Amino acid sequence: MSISRSRVHILPSVVFLLITGVLLVLAGLAISLPIEPVPLLVGNLVFFLMTAWLIRQQRSRINHPNPNVFVRGTLGGTLLKMGVVIVGIMAYRFLAPAYFNKFTVLGIMLFYFVYLFTEVYVVTQLSRKEGNG
Repeated sequence: MSISRSRVHILPSVVFLLITGVLLVLAGLAISLPIEPVPLLVGNLVFFLMTAWLIRQQRSRINHPNPNVFVRGTLGGTLLKMGVVIVGIMAYRFLAPAYFNKFTVLGIMLFYFVYLFTEVYVVTQLSRKEGNG
């Protein structure tokens, strides 16, 4: 599936709105789910902002004469996101121990992978449009 260059930038926004909508619908339903919606919404927002910032940073690295700059930026962004996941989960554990549960942590990890794949897809599409791939 190929998305035009003008449309590829909106993919993280679509992912953010879709996840937020699902979380709000699940939180509004009267069913009992073993998840806490607030940490999931916060995690979704943090990952969206990080992904948007990292994509913006990668756009400036795409045309750099040294291809290692682009690779280091991609790997650095992945490690930065993983560090934020670890710090965020530890903060969640120590700030709200009464509400801490493993399903919420698994949801946050799922968001990490969704936004990671979204970022890689968008950056790959931008790189191909620039004629580097």
